[in-house]
Amino acid sequence: MAWILLPPTAKWQQIENSQQRVEPTHLCESVWSLLNLLHQDGVDRDAHGRSTFRQLLLSELTRILLGSTDSQPSNASLRVQSVFNQVEAQLHLPWTVKEIAKRSYLSEEQLNRISKQLYQHSPSQQLIRLRMEKAADLLHHRDWTIAMIAHRLGYPDPFNFTHRFRKFYGRSPRNFRKNVATIQDLNESH
Repeated sequence: MAWILLPPTAKWQQIENSQQRVEPTHLCESVWSLLNLLHQDGVDRDAHGRSTFRQLLLSELTRILLGSTDSQPSNASLRVQSVFNQVEAQLHLPWTVKEIAKRSYLSEEQLNRISKQLYQHSPSQQLIRLRMEKAADLLHHRDWTIAMIAHRLGYPDPFNFTHRFRKFYGRSPRNFRKNVATIQDLNESH
């Protein structure tokens, strides 16, 4: 049995209009598996930060809940999601759009189109987003220097990393870390 509480948004309107109900379905095993993976990913999120994997699971759960069997993800979409999961797990590698397209068995134009459908970003923007989100997470650890974080995320030049981070978040990694430290200190004092 799975309890799913959905926010009252237009996306879920058709389900909300039918009020609470018990829904017998042949997909219950799939729903349970997805919820279990989502929960486990949420528990492990601090350690692994696998937001792309989480997005894939949520989109699959949404597809099942809304009953849209005609919108099965294409093989190309699944390949792109799979490669971006690899990218997210290995952000230190010198990823390029060309390499991501090659690993997805797509042209760069096809990769761009599918990436925009999946992530609302171009492949290069998605790569930057993944790196910057991981950087924000790593900045919570005071013993990691800015240079160490830059290298960990595939930026051999810390100044290039700082420039990217400032462009993405509107402040330098150092200022971001100071703000995080202030918030952590306030939380610890309460």
